[in-house]
Amino acid sequence: MKKIMTVLLLIICCVSLRGQGFSLSLDIDGDANDGRYMIKSHSGTFIIYCSGFCMPELISCDRLIEVNDKGEILKEKLLEDADGTADLPRNIISLNDGGYAYAHSKFNTVTENYDIFVYKRDENFELIWEKKIAYAKDDIIKGIVQTTNGDIVATGWTYSYPQTGYRQTFLLCIDGQTQALKWFKLLKQGENTYGFTLIQDEEGNLLVGGVIYDPEEDDINGYILKTDSLGNEISWYEIPGLIPDEESIYPWDSYPDIVLHPDSGFVYEMRYDYFTQDLYKPDITHLVRFHYNENQEYVEDWRLILDEKDSQWLYSITVAQNGDIIGCGNDLNNPFQEGSSTGLLLRVSPEGELRWLHKIVAMDSTHEASRYWFWDVAEDNTGNIIATGPIQWVDTVYYDIWLVRTDADGCLYESSCTDPLIFTNGIEDVESGSVGISVYPNPTDGDFYLISNDKTITGYAIYNYNGVLQKQQKLKVAQGEIVHIDVNDLPNGIYYVAVHTTDDIVYQKVVIQH
Repeated sequence: MKKIMTVLLLIICCVSLRGQGFSLSLDIDGDANDGRYMIKSHSGTFIIYCSGFCMPELISCDRLIEVNDKGEILKEKLLEDADGTADLPRNIISLNDGGYAYAHSKFNTVTENYDIFVYKRDENFELIWEKKIAYAKDDIIKGIVQTTNGDIVATGWTYSYPQTGYRQTFLLCIDGQTQALKWFKLLKQGENTYGFTLIQDEEGNLLVGGVIYDPEEDDINGYILKTDSLGNEISWYEIPGLIPDEESIYPWDSYPDIVLHPDSGFVYEMRYDYFTQDLYKPDITHLVRFHYNENQEYVEDWRLILDEKDSQWLYSITVAQNGDIIGCGNDLNNPFQEGSSTGLLLRVSPEGELRWLHKIVAMDSTHEASRYWFWDVAEDNTGNIIATGPIQWVDTVYYDIWLVRTDADGCLYESSCTDPLIFTNGIEDVESGSVGISVYPNPTDGDFYLISNDKTITGYAIYNYNGVLQKQQKLKVAQGEIVHIDVNDLPNGIYYVAVHTTDDIVYQKVVIQH
């Protein structure tokens, strides 16, 4: 088992960037939307399922949008079927005929339960058909896939044991031609299981990734359930070691994901919130690579655990063209703003080595944001990375679609991978004493000074509002000594100073007013 203590790279983002990267905030009709799930279309564009609310009524207001690799919106469709949804679709899939399918659960006001709805739309997002399925109490649908024969198979859980409070994983199959329900299977009867994600392997078998939860023991593990193409169980394996002993967890907040991996392998991802004596503890994310041997037995190849001290969540993973695993999510530790999160991207080699992990913050010039995160990630035809999620604005219910493109190394432009910095705006200056670095005078009319209270300064770098490096210098200045910096050649504006010390990098905002 590998325990990864990551060195985080904090990347500057803004609305307009030079080079091949970008970070865009997409506001559609003034409504609150986020980029929830994303797929690459047959033509190489990206289809994003956006969830949110229409303003000012605050009613459910989901959309499909298509964007190109420049982040330009090619078309968008307000979905008439979104009102009253209880649970967002686990994903959206691209169909063989060029259309799309997705599913969600919707509250039934007559039965006061949640029913399953599956939808098919054409390449222009026009509705072709919808299918309602009501099996038991509170049916929640999550994963969906089109099989090699054109059928649509989905997984989730149903409240089939109300006397015990247990949920149970299901698989259902809808005929791709007639839309008839071909079969509905309950899996692992008597167990408390939640099915989240679904794929079909190269042999036509189905793999469900989920969690199994014992409320009496307050114990949870991940699981991988393998069935044939008709939903008949072939093998079952609980993935141990995901939750520390004597911890509590909410199983529906675990967000597991599973993807096919080269050489007949699979990668399973799961993150979780857990609590100890009613105290919140940081989130932990596991990445597990496994395969099946000739006896259909589960074999774990490697496991990577993100540093739990940083409370890093992964929501989605995908496999790059070279076999690397690319993941996205968020990090709850934004060093500039308490209670704020950053977007997170990472890349892992086929052998389970962490290549890089980047935290990303994006701002425009007119808003202040409090939370950023990525829901989904994909790779374009040239190897660039596209990630989507929401930006939530401070002290409001408003949030917009966040769309980011980086290169294969997670860089938005050339200097962003060599000069670590968070770009942000509209926050209070960090108190000098709290970080051990004093910057004065601030604002400045042409010169300012650095002094470290407890560390040796080894250098500094100054960036403008758009994250472009302006000047830098290597130093060796002992604690208590003063560093003089001349900025008379820089125009008025907001700048960010990355002060390198023997132990870390401290960030300060400086205003130049000549």
